[in-house]
Amino acid sequence: MIRIMLVDDQRFARLGFQLMLDDASDIVVTAQSADGRSAIETLEQLAVQHRPLPNVILMDVRMPGMDGIQVLTKLREKGIDSPVLLLTAKSDIDDRITGLDSGADDYLTKPFAMGELLARIRQ
Repeated sequence: MIRIMLVDDQRFARLGFQLMLDDASDIVVTAQSADGRSAIETLEQLAVQHRPLPNVILMDVRMPGMDGIQVLTKLREKGIDSPVLLLTAKSDIDDRITGLDSGADDYLTKPFAMGELLARIRQ
């Protein structure tokens, strides 16, 4: 069973991902967050409670307050090493390099095919 956390400030994006991921029999969405700060808090609470962290965190890059790169940097500083797949419309090579150099395990630009996202999650 693959446990996923969704981090995206757009409610409809989270709902869409939830619906698409619910169709995959080996995937369960265990947590959702509308912003970076609450994502960090949720992951810290899971760690303190000795509950399993997500196998994969799907995170948007563009979020208000604390963007996905800042969240990723904080997670890595705190020793949270769950794989992070950044999902974003930012497709420039410099953006991809920044995301990967910041600790992302993968980077996928929108729009993308759901089959490709599922294949990357399974990796």
